[in-house]
Amino acid sequence: MNYLHEIYLLVNQVNGYPLELMQPQDRLQHELGMDSIEIVDLILRLEDKEVYVQENQLHPELTLEEVASWLSCVKSRM
Repeated sequence: MNYLHEIYLLVNQVNGYPLELMQPQDRLQHELGMDSIEIVDLILRLEDKEVYVQENQLHPELTLEEVASWLSCVKSRM
């Protein structure tokens, strides 16, 4: 399973950023322009996939690749 692509799809659903422009190193706030409400929306969608984000995991430099790694960790335990 391509977890990165799954995160790309979620981000696209949340803020409409084009899939073809996303890169693993893109930061949610800086490159993708996500605001705090959109980040909360993304986190809620991750929780639907049983990915629970701790407050200390959130930071301004958070990248798509990091978020995908959370999904990967959860899916590997299933």
